[in-house]
Amino acid sequence: MTTDHQHDTPAPAVAERLGVLLGDRLCVECGFNLHGQTISREEHYGMLAVRCPECSTLASLQEYPVLGRWGARFGAVLALAWLGAALGVAFFTGLSLYLAAESAAGVTTRPAARMIGEAYKTYVMEMPEQTLDDIASTGVINPTWAFEDWNIADLWAETDWVEAQDIDALTRGHRDGTYWLRLLVSAIPIALIGGAWGVVWSVLLLHRRRTRAFVLLGIIAALCLPLIVLSHWGSTVEADGFGPWISYSWGGGVMVHSIAARELGLLPALLALGAGTLAMAGGLLLGRKIVRGIVRLLLPPNLRGALAVLWHVDGLPSPTGGGKHGVDGGRGGRGAYWIRG
Repeated sequence: MTTDHQHDTPAPAVAERLGVLLGDRLCVECGFNLHGQTISREEHYGMLAVRCPECSTLASLQEYPVLGRWGARFGAVLALAWLGAALGVAFFTGLSLYLAAESAAGVTTRPAARMIGEAYKTYVMEMPEQTLDDIASTGVINPTWAFEDWNIADLWAETDWVEAQDIDALTRGHRDGTYWLRLLVSAIPIALIGGAWGVVWSVLLLHRRRTRAFVLLGIIAALCLPLIVLSHWGSTVEADGFGPWISYSWGGGVMVHSIAARELGLLPALLALGAGTLAMAGGLLLGRKIVRGIVRLLLPPNLRGALAVLWHVDGLPSPTGGGKHGVDGGRGGRGAYWIRG
């Protein structure tokens, strides 16, 4: 008679759950981001560890300082370098917005410059030949009195003639039906520039609240205001004041498109600056989403874990599957890890 003996197989021991890894740590074997994985105590050595859900590699959480006092020194140097880079980016953000706004002013006032050029052309054509020769000797105009080889908006006008003119009267009607269309088109470059800077700042200010980021960008845009006002202040013919347009005044002449831009370009420049600021705010709001899309497009899944902070800062799961394997979909705080007390 055969008796069946039942052999009870003991169930495998389940590691005690001690906490959750909240920082970014990549698996040394497959590159998976272990953010959100369970922390347990390794049986053999009793060390805190996390097991990769992709390849089952065990990653110890024990770390020992190896740099000593030099670690703090290197950290200070890197912090200063980061601060210098941030200040440099802020400077170039403001400079690019300012120059783009002035460029928009130049494009928008181009028809007014042509009106001034036509008036100066008429004045020159009515002058006696001896006077024309005297002016030509100064290099202000080319002695081709028919002006075939000149763009009327790029003429160099005699300063004495400019001082005697009423610029508003010469350019009356320049805000025709296409004025606002030109202004809209000229604002596209500054909007693209502002949006790009907004994306950059959304990454630079990764761990700051967006309200503080908006304040910083508002300060940068506000600093551009006095520069724009100064660029359209003072006398055009005397080449005084500040800004790019004074470089078109020298000797006995001034370029007519500089006259138009400086005298009539304040409003277009301010409106263009406003468009760039709004675009920069939009870039700040959508910047991280855009960067995450670029990361997904350009990097394979096993390399995205190094940039997982772009997801975690907005409470999103890790890009390499943290939502499937991690605790709470890979969501968590910003510490290194959390252990139950």
